[in-house]
Amino acid sequence: AATPAPPRSTSAAPTQAPAPSLRPAERLGNRILLPDLRGHSVEEVMQITEMTGLRVKVTGSGRAIRQEPPPGTVVAADRDTVHVEFRAGGEQRAAGRPRGARTPGARDGDRS
Repeated sequence: AATPAPPRSTSAAPTQAPAPSLRPAERLGNRILLPDLRGHSVEEVMQITEMTGLRVKVTGSGRAIRQEPPPGTVVAADRDTVHVEFRAGGEQRAAGRPRGARTPGARDGDRS
């Protein structure tokens, strides 16, 4: 007896991971409770902030690693700007360690 062939997929498009859920910043009248934007792409941050009309200044590219004012701050929607710093790979530098500082235990020539 012949074994039936497995069903073939009719979809030629590759399967993509679902987009992360983007929640808008919470409006409190004419003020906004800032969400944590860290880890999001530039495009995602722009979508999140545009939903509430929040102004944002972008520095760099990649994933958000820092924002000022910090998450949880309440700001005026019509006059405050959130500054968001991005870095490829979204790696956060250890707090208090200046750029180019040696990592403890690193060999000569190794930099963080």
